[in-house]
Amino acid sequence: MAKFSINVPDEYAEALTEWAESLGDNRGSLVSHLLRLCCESQYPDRFPQVPGSLPSAQVTTGIVPPNTLLSQQLTLASNLEGRVTSIQALAVKNLREYFEKFTSRYHTAITSFANTNGLTFEAAYVLLTQRSYPYSAEDFEWAKSQPTILTEAQFLAGQMGQDRSSPGLESKGTQH
Repeated sequence: MAKFSINVPDEYAEALTEWAESLGDNRGSLVSHLLRLCCESQYPDRFPQVPGSLPSAQVTTGIVPPNTLLSQQLTLASNLEGRVTSIQALAVKNLREYFEKFTSRYHTAITSFANTNGLTFEAAYVLLTQRSYPYSAEDFEWAKSQPTILTEAQFLAGQMGQDRSSPGLESKGTQH
């Protein structure tokens, strides 16, 4: 897979971020999907499975290889939902429901992780959601210096599945 960067005006970057968040996705994945759609439209003989629409309120398929049981099951679940935008959005929706159902288990696990590593609940949440395992000493120090993105009370109130901006974290992402 090729990687490259693009420059877009700030207004477009903001719009892409909003669009991606509404789909339960990240901006980079959305842009990648949009570029694939453009190439498929431009070269239909090269890419025969051209979707009929951009990511929106309509279900889109073709994300998983066709003619497999998994593809059929995901398409079935997506179509039965009727309101999801893509198989990825269906996965996000189901993950949110899962996290809401098991909030107390995750609270216990995050609290244990925080206590084991000398972090507050909030710093542990930042680390666990913004960096990738395995964690270095630098990662732990980084997490301690970051602004709170979700308090323990908000977590327990079931607010972890809600979209919110994370000031100061956009450029740090899951870098190591």
